[in-house]
Amino acid sequence: MLEEFLLSKLVYCRIKARSNQKSRLLTTLSMSKITVWSVETESNYITFSVKIKDLAKTFAILKNMCYNYIICSRRDVKSLLIAFVKRLGLIAGAFCSIACILFCNNTVLGLSVKTNNEELKEKVSHLASVQNSLFKLKDNIDLETMRFEIVNLDGVADCSVKFVGNRLEVEILDAPKIEDRELIYSAYVAKYDATVTSVVAKQGTPLVKSGDRVFAGAPLISPEVFNENGELITTTGVCGKVIGKVVFRKTLTVDKERVITIKTGRKKIYRSLSLHSKQISSPYKLYEKTMEEECFNLFLPIRYTITEYAELEERVVQTDIEEFAKNALQEFIIDCGQIGEETLYSYKDNGKGQYVVSLYIKTEMEIGIGV
Repeated sequence: MLEEFLLSKLVYCRIKARSNQKSRLLTTLSMSKITVWSVETESNYITFSVKIKDLAKTFAILKNMCYNYIICSRRDVKSLLIAFVKRLGLIAGAFCSIACILFCNNTVLGLSVKTNNEELKEKVSHLASVQNSLFKLKDNIDLETMRFEIVNLDGVADCSVKFVGNRLEVEILDAPKIEDRELIYSAYVAKYDATVTSVVAKQGTPLVKSGDRVFAGAPLISPEVFNENGELITTTGVCGKVIGKVVFRKTLTVDKERVITIKTGRKKIYRSLSLHSKQISSPYKLYEKTMEEECFNLFLPIRYTITEYAELEERVVQTDIEEFAKNALQEFIIDCGQIGEETLYSYKDNGKGQYVVSLYIKTEMEIGIGV
């Protein structure tokens, strides 16, 4: 009985019929042992529900009584199964979403390394990949062990390792850089012509003093060590530095008039489809050519080519000698690698249709080199 009741409530058909004799219709259905429920009447219409198994008999009675009818809704086992599957999918999706959220919150998905040393950053990233720290549950990562291994890297004074959200954050305190050991040379000679301003000889005997004028190649610090009487005591390596003022000079020649090439704005574009690279002649005497080519290997090597010719013309312009000299001086400073405490430029007309530009840089720098 319970099963039949549930089936009648879950598996049924809702019918709406046009009838002026609603009582007669209900009586006929009852006499035919057709259970009817949820009856609703509205002017000339009656709406009711019947079991799916009684549907054929109900339609036959409505046809015999010449009543027009429509099916408002129908719920059978198939529709119930589809609805159940949809709800089951929704529930499964919700469970999967919750599981993903829980997994992501408890999983390391990224690594952040805070340090000024790019080499250290690469080492820590490599260490994390070796330990498979990424995409791993937080509970399975030993932060203290990782911190110990990072601290043992060269250049690390201390560090902290912690979880920030779903990222592993490593903050490194860089160790102070150890100064490179000073190199010991067998000799120390002048690299430039210069005027000496200071001498520091940590090892060896200085051969020049402040104010001396030296030339390139001259020895500045000797490996020989003498006593007060001028007698040679020993020969050792040379370690030191000599600072001096150096002057760099350069002379350039530039024409007063120059010929430049510019675009006129006129251009021609040619498109072609061929089996080989086809050269199209330019309509201009002086031109700039741009060509794009695409090959379609459809049984035959067909080429689609776009060729553009832009017309050029030559113009004679006057050289802006002031701007040229300034730019030349800046390039000279870059070439020398010295900003200089004094920089000058000058120019003059040589009477041959040219300017002669003179560049001057005066700077204080190390003038010696170890050999």
